[in-house]
Amino acid sequence: AVAIDGGRGIQLLGARADAVQEVWFRGAHCDVAGRRDGCQGLADIALDWVLDGAIAAGANVRRSPERAAPTAVDALAGNAHTMSFRKVPAGAA
Repeated sequence: AVAIDGGRGIQLLGARADAVQEVWFRGAHCDVAGRRDGCQGLADIALDWVLDGAIAAGANVRRSPERAAPTAVDALAGNAHTMSFRKVPAGAA
């Protein structure tokens, strides 16, 4: 997932470049990566794309987080792991 306005420049992927799918998402790096000063809605779109690819590749992804963040501030600080609600494909384990 790459931010259109990220300004990171060209990244060399090496010998496995054929195994990588690159998709550009609207916003700056903080928006796509989901930092506290970014746009959470844009980060959710990028995260959904990454998770869809992981599931398609065979990753076992939980349907919901193990535990919810105690407060929004804790989630932003990275003390608890949260994920937005998303659709899991039929037949996914």
